[in-house]
Amino acid sequence: MGLSGPAATEQPLRIGTSLSITGKQYSAQGGYCREGYLLCQKHVNAEGGVVGRQIEFVTYDDASDGKAAARNYEKLITEDKVDAVLGPYGSEITEAVAEVIEKHRMLMIAPTAGTSSIWEKGRRYLIMMLSPVEGLPEGLLDLAARNRLTRVAVIKLDGLG
Repeated sequence: MGLSGPAATEQPLRIGTSLSITGKQYSAQGGYCREGYLLCQKHVNAEGGVVGRQIEFVTYDDASDGKAAARNYEKLITEDKVDAVLGPYGSEITEAVAEVIEKHRMLMIAPTAGTSSIWEKGRRYLIMMLSPVEGLPEGLLDLAARNRLTRVAVIKLDGLG
């Protein structure tokens, strides 16, 4: 007798990512991303998964190194054969892995990249979730003007991070 709907033994939807679990630059933020992804996995699976499939994250540590992250995404796509990928932490490492994503035509959602320079090369398989950080000062200055502030301080980090 046949059953309708997904089989109980259906393979999970495997989502690959490379995060900065170690390394000097982004280890704290990479850890937060990993915790968020695992929390997502817990809640989605408790609700029955995605179209009946449980989700499972395949995560590698890039040690805050863009070249290591690029190797990790190559492995996730070609060896692990994940169904989907989520971006690493930060704009700098996302930029480092973008060519791998483009080469394999694997759509990547980049939840923590926030620089418009990623788009200057005409990327087609990368979706950023944040607004480009270059536009943030305009909104802040407008807010300051509307509230008649007379002093404004701006703190900026160098680089793409």
